[in-house]
Amino acid sequence: MTEVVMAMAEIAAFLGVSRQRANTLAHRADFPKPIAHLTVGRVWATADIRVGNRSGVYGQQ
Repeated sequence: MTEVVMAMAEIAAFLGVSRQRANTLAHRADFPKPIAHLTVGRVWATADIRVGNRSGVYGQQ
């Protein structure tokens, strides 16, 4: 089953970067906005992360 949302740990694993790097990427203007801010942190729509990563820029330094 494909998950509908991703938190920072899932984004980091998906992109193949550290959680710290994923957090830095999440502050970029071209990174998708989170769909919610929960007590456990921000969450993003999985589809937004996948579409945004098609160019491959998120995994680069």
